[in-house]
Amino acid sequence: MIENSNLPQFIISEVEPLLKLLKVYGMKKRDIEIYLRLLNSGGLTAKELSVMTGLPQSKVYESLSKLIEKGWVMKSSDRPSIFYPVNIAEVWNETKHEISKKMEEVETKVIPLLERASVGSPPLFRIFLLNEGKIQYYIEKVFSKASKEVLIAISHKEIINDEFFEKISSLKDKGAKIWMIITKGVYEFLKDKNIMVRENYKIADEMFGSGIISDEIILIFKNGNQLNALWSDHNYFVELGKIYFEHLWSH
Repeated sequence: MIENSNLPQFIISEVEPLLKLLKVYGMKKRDIEIYLRLLNSGGLTAKELSVMTGLPQSKVYESLSKLIEKGWVMKSSDRPSIFYPVNIAEVWNETKHEISKKMEEVETKVIPLLERASVGSPPLFRIFLLNEGKIQYYIEKVFSKASKEVLIAISHKEIINDEFFEKISSLKDKGAKIWMIITKGVYEFLKDKNIMVRENYKIADEMFGSGIISDEIILIFKNGNQLNALWSDHNYFVELGKIYFEHLWSH
């Protein structure tokens, strides 16, 4: 943290998160502090900066040399020299440009080397076992991956929240076809809540569990008093789920 500064506290708190980013640019905390001191004062000698920051003059000169090299600070021809900050907008634009260049270098030179050095390939699919706390997140994920149709089977009213049918309506507006099977218990629950099911739906006496299928699949089941789920983006499991859904729909 920048200590003993007479800068407004809100400025210090906003600058702190930038320190990690500016390290990529080769800047140290003391470099940033010296620049901010100059920005706040307009122009200072190295001795004045040393007194204000508590740093030895040798360290102050080291930071000033770096700041001049990077175009953040200008030096007068006076004796002793006075150091002035370059306009903050100019500094930031140049810094963004330099950081962007470094990121491009990493992307074009380093990443391909790491990929070639990597042992094995990344998995072509994923299968996750989910606890109850993660189910809503993955339901939303399956909805977000829908392209043409969504198949929904609900036997657990616990998975229905305020946003559930809003998301379905949003998918319909984008052209996705919705097919839904609900149990009698869920149908009564929705009726009590005055929630109208406006999709293509059928009512089943009972089902093993709940599920949502788009380009991904989530299967939800009860384990004692807790809900658990399986999520996958593997096409085999997605197609298997669709076949089972079609079986339920036709019966």
